[in-house]
Amino acid sequence: MVSNESEMNMDETMKSIDSFLKETIESKKIPGAVILVAKDKNVLFHKEYGYAQITPVQVPMKKDSIFDLASLTKIIAAWPATMLLLDQKLITLQHRIPHFYDYHINATLQDTNLLQLLTHTSGLSERTYLIQYGQDKETILKGILADGLTYPPNEQVKYCNRGFVLLGDMIEKAAGMSLDAFLKKEIWKPLGMMDTTFNPDSSLIDRVVATEYLPDRKMVKRGIVHDENAELLGGIAGHAGTFSTAKDLGKMCSMILDALKHDEKSIIPKDLIASSFFNYTRGLNEARGLAWQIYHECEESIIVGHYGFTGTTIWMDIKQNMYMILLTNRVHPSRDNSSIHSIRAFVREQLFPSWK
Repeated sequence: MVSNESEMNMDETMKSIDSFLKETIESKKIPGAVILVAKDKNVLFHKEYGYAQITPVQVPMKKDSIFDLASLTKIIAAWPATMLLLDQKLITLQHRIPHFYDYHINATLQDTNLLQLLTHTSGLSERTYLIQYGQDKETILKGILADGLTYPPNEQVKYCNRGFVLLGDMIEKAAGMSLDAFLKKEIWKPLGMMDTTFNPDSSLIDRVVATEYLPDRKMVKRGIVHDENAELLGGIAGHAGTFSTAKDLGKMCSMILDALKHDEKSIIPKDLIASSFFNYTRGLNEARGLAWQIYHECEESIIVGHYGFTGTTIWMDIKQNMYMILLTNRVHPSRDNSSIHSIRAFVREQLFPSWK
């Protein structure tokens, strides 16, 4: 049971966050946002703010607005797909890149394995720029594999989209179907994540939040993935491309926490979920689990999560059985907006005071 004092403190926390987000929208630091906070299976706060689009017309934000998640794709798509394939014994974390490809691979990549890709310790370049290789998926994959490593493996964490581009393709090869089809069939639909997808179709498009205005194309991106590299790959990739709602993301977080805290049966076995939050990079420059970043560890709290370039955030406190989802459209109408850093910092300080 949560004490009355704890409930009162949490109520005050939610009021503080609510006031802050209202002021943030009123001062036009971002066009809009949706936040969802839950603890011990109870939704504490779920609210929308501002606008899903401000140009060329204003469209109000709604609780069920669908956001371009950007790099949250790594934990909402690539991570659960990898875990399911591990459970099905179709892959192992020690499987090396050559296991999946029969064309030329740079010699430096011969020993690169899935664990290194998931923990960003492979040594692949942190530069995502892919159009230099071509404008179709196979040519781009061949270009990444021919280029090889930029850094020595296992010596540092270098956040690497390229590794997840490869991982997304490896998932498809192991699963025998496209990444989006595999996720919808095995993960998203069973969890009831019916608004989670790559390349939103016409039935969802009216709810999709706008991202960047592109002068050269004379358009605001809405329903087309913001990440240029994911767009080159057809909108379906392991590093970016997923669209979803706060409520759907909450279902993924709930599945994880229910398995860990309550031993509830889940699509992904408890032991694989728990192994995802082990710090595989202890002693290096960043704490990394399997796809997830480990932000804070202490006796009473373990906070994991991920950020997305479009202004999206997921944090889970595994020990406190709590998650927070904050979705914003901070790249609309321009990516030249760094307000998300101070917004995240305020919310973090309110919800997770032990995380300094």
